[in-house]
Amino acid sequence: MTDFAANPAFSIGADCAIDDALDEMFRRGVRALIVLGQDEAVVGLVTSYDIQGGRTQRYLEGHPACLREEVRVGEVMTPCGQLTTIDLHQVQSARIGDVLDILRGADAPYLIVLETPNEAARLLRGIFSRTRLERQLGESP
Repeated sequence: MTDFAANPAFSIGADCAIDDALDEMFRRGVRALIVLGQDEAVVGLVTSYDIQGGRTQRYLEGHPACLREEVRVGEVMTPCGQLTTIDLHQVQSARIGDVLDILRGADAPYLIVLETPNEAARLLRGIFSRTRLERQLGESP
């Protein structure tokens, strides 16, 4: 798990251009960025695949007057409510196979780890990458 308590979460604003997000991913050596709204709250996750793959194409097909340069991260990201998540307490007692089972069962590339220090707060604590886990276990396709 990439633990955001030890390593910074790389993020980008929802209103940034998708190609700027790709540049940021390349610069940071990552394939996903946490997406922040105007109030700096986490609103989603955008991946290089979202930008280079079907989501951007579908968005452009649905908005024929829009140019690629005009597409914003918020239009192709996965919103928070659609992300696969797990609580930090579950992670602390899980085996790596359990984490992979969750990722595979949800057909999700990433698993977001949330920490709930009290009933009123849910904090973004970390992230698992399915591809990274599979590579580390020698299961990469």
